Amino acid sequence: MNSLLFGCNGSKELIELRFLCPTDVPKVKQLCSDWFPIEYPDSWYEDITSNPKFFALAAVFHFEIIGLIVAEIKPQTKCNREDQGLLASSLVNNSRVVYILTLGVVKEFRRVGIATLLLDNLIHHLTRNESTKDCRALYLHVLTTNLVAIRFYEKRQFKRHLFLPLYYSINSTARDGFSYVLYINGGRPQPTLLYPFHCMKHVYHMNELFELLLFSLTDRFTDYLSIILEAFSRIGANPCKWTKRLLQVMASKMCRFIPMSATNRNSSPHLASL
Repeated sequence: MNSLLFGCNGSKELIELRFLCPTDVPKVKQLCSDWFPIEYPDSWYEDITSNPKFFALAAVFHFEIIGLIVAEIKPQTKCNREDQGLLASSLVNNSRVVYILTLGVVKEFRRVGIATLLLDNLIHHLTRNESTKDCRALYLHVLTTNLVAIRFYEKRQFKRHLFLPLYYSINSTARDGFSYVLYINGGRPQPTLLYPFHCMKHVYHMNELFELLLFSLTDRFTDYLSIILEAFSRIGANPCKWTKRLLQVMASKMCRFIPMSATNRNSSPHLASL
């Protein structure tokens, strides 16, 4: 595992990495409560500190946990419905995927490279070990309003996969989410309607026209979703389960028609502010 030198009072001190253990549960609970708006059950903390299906790594400074990353390794077939389309169908039955559950750093230690160090160690573990060579995708969910996290993952080559309307329930309020994915170990996404022609933009030098068309389609669709979601907010009620599912299916189907690069443009205010 790598380590990191941290500047403190004019000197450099070492930030070390180690795996979580059961005695870390109280500290991890306190950190997650500070960082995230979602409450996890006690069983979840017990699992991530003892079950080998979780990759749970902590950054430690002066024997105190100052950052952590937790990821779950599982078969693609065991994913939730909204994440079933991460991989090409030819890879589904013999591949696993890795879901980033949490990645957080104590406020005083942010923006010095600790989150990057934790993520890089996870990716290194997945791509350099024979036991994880069948892991084809690393993915996560994020609130559409969490622009800091979105920029962090996009900078590290994660691509936006789906828009997930009303995905979260936070303080009894429905909130939208995105899923992001990084393909590893030969993983690749499902082909889309325009996938066979995607390479043509390089041959015929039609980059701007091609991307403008895709962006227009995506932008128009997210406008429609915004109108629907705004209508729900005006009546002051959370949508029922079937309505929430309907919107998620609509978003999922639309994203299957277009390459992910078209939904990953930083210039789209709707995709960043839904």
